Amino acid sequence: MANTNTTGYGLRAIETVGNTPATQGQSKYSILSGLGVRILKNEPIGPQDGSGDDGYMQSIAPTTMDDGGTGGASWDADTTTPEVCVGISNGVFYIDGTTSKPTWGNSVAASQTFATNPNTGNSDGWVFVNDNPFQEYMVRAGAQVASTRALAQAEFLVKYMNQSAGGSGYQGQSQATLTIASHNNGHMWKIVRSAEVPNQEDLTAQGCDLVVAFNTGANQFLRDDAA
Repeated sequence: MANTNTTGYGLRAIETVGNTPATQGQSKYSILSGLGVRILKNEPIGPQDGSGDDGYMQSIAPTTMDDGGTGGASWDADTTTPEVCVGISNGVFYIDGTTSKPTWGNSVAASQTFATNPNTGNSDGWVFVNDNPFQEYMVRAGAQVASTRALAQAEFLVKYMNQSAGGSGYQGQSQATLTIASHNNGHMWKIVRSAEVPNQEDLTAQGCDLVVAFNTGANQFLRDDAA
């Protein structure tokens, strides 16, 4: 039976690996005033490289990232710079460049300028990121996972995917889905299991809900050469 809904919602944090409770802890990372590419809640975040504003955070979900690198469904830790994802966006804070008011939100729009923060003395904003490398997420698949449930079960521990751009978002939240791809250690995610959401668990049709965790090679905190 086809799944009821195929619209994505990005990556929603649930429990951690091993079905242990999640603390929902998060860290703040700097974002630059006047970003060229928006940042939405529930999408992967990583550092810009030297071709952009080195060290500032950007969304990895859009097809072209803020530093001009390749993101979206084509993001690959083996070939893409930056080579890592630090976690998933859970909102932003900045001093609005027009009103000079402190602003909290799910997202920050492209070209949004920031005023000087009196507490820091600079015009940087912050993106709050769930950066627990053992966090699990629920996500909607953008295509069928497998032709049969038995085949999908066999592939759960070896199949990896990329994050797709998935549209411009809804009320500041990502509508990205997961791009199903063949096994590749450079992709960002590995399937853990079906999320078993009623009317969204048909693995043979677009829109099934899955539980995923970071592919070790794609996450900053699990890399041997992490700073």
